[in-house]
Amino acid sequence: MDFSITKIQQILNDEIKTITNELQSIKKNFVDEQRKIENNYKHHLNTIKQGWLLMQQQIETQSQILSTINTAVTAVYVPPKNLPPFELFQAHDNENIIIFGDFNAKHQEWDCEKNNLSVNRIKEWIENEGWHILYPSKPTSKKSKSIIDFAIGQDINGWNAETLDEGTSDHYPVIFFSPFSATENGSFRATNWKIFYYFLQSTFSYWNSLVYNMDHNTFFEIFSAFLAALWDRCSEYKYVKNFRTPWPPYLVMLAKNNIFLQEKNNYLQKQKDNELKDMKINNNVWSYVKNTFRPYSPSFKGLTTSNGIIKNNQEIVNL
Repeated sequence: MDFSITKIQQILNDEIKTITNELQSIKKNFVDEQRKIENNYKHHLNTIKQGWLLMQQQIETQSQILSTINTAVTAVYVPPKNLPPFELFQAHDNENIIIFGDFNAKHQEWDCEKNNLSVNRIKEWIENEGWHILYPSKPTSKKSKSIIDFAIGQDINGWNAETLDEGTSDHYPVIFFSPFSATENGSFRATNWKIFYYFLQSTFSYWNSLVYNMDHNTFFEIFSAFLAALWDRCSEYKYVKNFRTPWPPYLVMLAKNNIFLQEKNNYLQKQKDNELKDMKINNNVWSYVKNTFRPYSPSFKGLTTSNGIIKNNQEIVNL
């Protein structure tokens, strides 16, 4: 009887010891996982703080620039055979503002082939209000070869415009150069346009179904909000010192016309020619080739002819 009680106590002690070890192991794993979560939380918190600090610097930089230049920038689209919203322009007449957009206005004064109906009112308003027009030197429309994308403003000194010969739209893109400069500690927004384009493609069918099931004002309001949110999610702020300018247009055209590949092939061919010349000097070939000799040669078993395989040594010599 005593033996049975002793055995039961031993079993209970072993079970308690096993459970205690398991609890200690669970506690240790819990502490390790809690430490990992805390470290990840601190890492994400530092990342958010850095991003927030960068955004604050961006806002501060933009505020400094805007307080210095005091210039507002906006955009407009004027449908064909329509007039711009002059009443909205007039509301900002006391401000230094520059308005970019597709005005669909053709005039020979800005290098168009002919004038259209709406341009006279636009030109008259610009002259009466003392505004100026900023336009590129090449056409912006692929259909009419006219300059219909430009900017108007009260002060355009230091501004320049240039048409880029690229893109699949019926308008050529226009790049505007401003006289503003950022500070050394400033930042800029870098957008991953490939991801932006991917999301637009992925959601095309959804937006295409909405456009036929609601009024155009509501649709454009929702779609504009979506584009703004998508732009934010596909962008990050970087320091100005990390900015790298893109290829200039002439290098892009060089690559598109396969001249770049031709120049690269010519360069590689010259390198090979120089190597061949160097090989002929003082038997210098061994500095370019690797040793391919084998330490042994396989045994000679026969010679294959049109009449079959000859293995007799004398017959092989006679051949």
